[in-house]
Amino acid sequence: MTEPKNELTLWARVVYNTDDLWVISEAPTSFEDVARLNFMELINQMDWMRNDSESPDQKRLCSIAITKLEEACMFFIKASTFGK
Repeated sequence: MTEPKNELTLWARVVYNTDDLWVISEAPTSFEDVARLNFMELINQMDWMRNDSESPDQKRLCSIAITKLEEACMFFIKASTFGK
């Protein structure tokens, strides 16, 4: 599974709420940014698996995993920036 060229991944569309490739071109600079990249990779892998699958059950499981990963990422960022 490879990422399509010149297309934003599900992660980029969800997190940055944009279709503009230039908005998300910055390199990670902090612990939180690196963690986001780890979540990004997992979410994108689930999205690619869902798109490649012919099984409705596997597609459903991928969708659930994506939702839970988004939720986990949100709580990670909230906890890591708590009190800042």
